[in-house]
This record gives sequence, structure tokens and C-alpha cells, in this order.
Amino acid sequence: LATLAWADPAQFAGKLDTFWITRDAPESVKGSDAAISEGLKAFPEDYELLWRAARWRWWLAEGLGAGQEKLKKQLGKEAWILADRALKAKPGAFEGHYYKALSIGAVSQAVGMLTAISEGLEGQFNENLAIALKMNEAYDRAGPLRAKGRYYSELPWPKRDFDKSKELLEKAIKLSPEHHRSW
Repeated sequence: LATLAWADPAQFAGKLDTFWITRDAPESVKGSDAAISEGLKAFPEDYELLWRAARWRWWLAEGLGAGQEKLKKQLGKEAWILADRALKAKPGAFEGHYYKALSIGAVSQAVGMLTAISEGLEGQFNENLAIALKMNEAYDRAGPLRAKGRYYSELPWPKRDFDKSKELLEKAIKLSPEHHRSW
């Protein structure tokens, strides 16, 4: 990808949004990496760039499966750091809390739920997700509801609660029936 030396952070953020639409394409992943690298080099404290960079790193972590825990943890931590930086740039902002929660979730999945709970990740996940749920539960096609529903289904016994999980996922389906992950 040719250099992305644009004049202002909004252009980098716009490019990340464009790549996000086609995020399954390898060239979009490569382009987003370049836009993140160059954008944050030029504008390291820009909220709009930071939360979008966190979204990308979380999404890459989320797509990894069994046997890729080390990379999932690394990408999840990168996303978490970017979300923290976004919240430092704009305290209390919705996207920062949402992607911080999702990033903590990715790290938790990578290290295992028992380890995550023992390290205090559960509280940080819930704290950030509660803010996102309160601010906009319909965002990202009911993403905050879906995340909380998945949380309840992935907890180890005796904390697991399939009834709460089902309730939240059904609410997510009502808000965004076209999003298959909630189903």
C-alpha cells in the first residue's frame, strides 16, 4: 500500500472505516495495518484513530481459534492498550469502553476463563461493558448485548448462567436479527 500521509486524523479514521467494511479481505487487513501505523505515528493521541485501531486489533484476535492462544492474547492486549489510550484521550467515551471490554474478553479467552477470573479481568470486562450497555446497547448490531450474553455462557460453573445468556442474546436478536453471531 502506498504511503498514507494524509493531512489530518479524520482521513486516517475514514480509511479505517472503509477497510472495516471489507475486513475479511487480506488487502483490507494489510491496508488497515498501514493506516493504523502511519495514523498513530502522526496523531498518537487522536481518539477516533485509537478506538478504530482497538477495534481492528480486537477483530483480528476474535477470529483466532484453538492453538492460536498466544497470538490471540497478544492482539487482545494490543487492542486493550489502544482502547485505554482512547479513553485517556476522551475519558468516558463509548467506543473506548466497548472495545476495551471486547479486548479484555479476547485476552480472557486466550488465557482461559479461570485464569482471567483469578487475575481480575472479569471485573474490568464487566465494568467497561456495563458502561457500553448503558450508553448504547444497540451499537454494532447489538454488540454490547451479544458480548454480555456470550459472557454468561462462557463462564465456568458455577458462575455460568445459560438463562441470562439466552435472555441477552434474544434481546440482541430482536434489535439486530440479521446478525448471525447472536443466533
